[in-house]
Amino acid sequence: MQDETTSKLNPGPKQPLADTQTSAKTNDNQFYAPGQVLHEQPARKEETSGFPDQTIKDSPSPVSADLIVSATEPNQKKFNFKLLIGILVFITALVWIGVGILYSQNQNLKKENGLSSLPSNTETPTPTSTPEFSPEQISIKNGNIIRSYADGDEKVLINKSNFQSTGITGFARVFVSPDKTKICFESWAPAPEPALYFVDIDGSNVKEVSPNRKNCIWSKDSKKIIYKNELSSNKNIDIFLFDIEVEKETNLTSASASEGVTRKYEIVGLSADGSKVICSYQDTSPTSQETSGSCEIDLETGEISFPET
Repeated sequence: MQDETTSKLNPGPKQPLADTQTSAKTNDNQFYAPGQVLHEQPARKEETSGFPDQTIKDSPSPVSADLIVSATEPNQKKFNFKLLIGILVFITALVWIGVGILYSQNQNLKKENGLSSLPSNTETPTPTSTPEFSPEQISIKNGNIIRSYADGDEKVLINKSNFQSTGITGFARVFVSPDKTKICFESWAPAPEPALYFVDIDGSNVKEVSPNRKNCIWSKDSKKIIYKNELSSNKNIDIFLFDIEVEKETNLTSASASEGVTRKYEIVGLSADGSKVICSYQDTSPTSQETSGSCEIDLETGEISFPET
């Protein structure tokens, strides 16, 4: 009786599951060997704190330092790249601002100096140097007045053949004005008498001053011609002035000689400041000894003076 009761209270060992379950797979993807007893794992309850609706979850497992560094390196590189781009953009902006300021200042300077800027689509022409004109380029060749150029070319400004009707066979002297815009020239013998002309520097607009005139020089302002008349045995040789603007001739020395005396003037040149004509004279008379001396003629007043007397 006792044995029967004991057997009911302590049943024998459980029998293994059927062979059909020898290769069962758990929810955790774990495999068990044949004959191994499968026990259902009870669901794990989350521990809760003493407060309602608050669940204490398992703390995350610690992350290694190497993993943190490797994860932050790409972000750090992106930040450095963006920072570099920002710096470059800032520097570029500063450069353009500086260029704009300089351009504005340059435009203001041009306006102050009365200069106008060229259109944006106009190329600035490259300046070419032009050889400066020299009075030595004007000369007499074969009786003609010519202009010589640096490349060896020559241009006839005054052709003697154009004056054949006047008896002129050529020209003897040529003088360029100080402002290099006009030329004074005279004919040579065997013309009936010397004739004086002036013309523009390019050979145009020829005008005759007067017959029987020679040895011209220019005033400093290039507005007047000073010259003398031709030698005569019984007449004075005077100094004349021709005003180009009004085309009028004035005798500067006609009233300077005494009665019965023949005076012959010669032009020496101009004073350093161009205000006076430096000249000389020679007196001849049947009743007195020949005398000579120097003189000056004021171009502003026409007054003649003799420093030695």
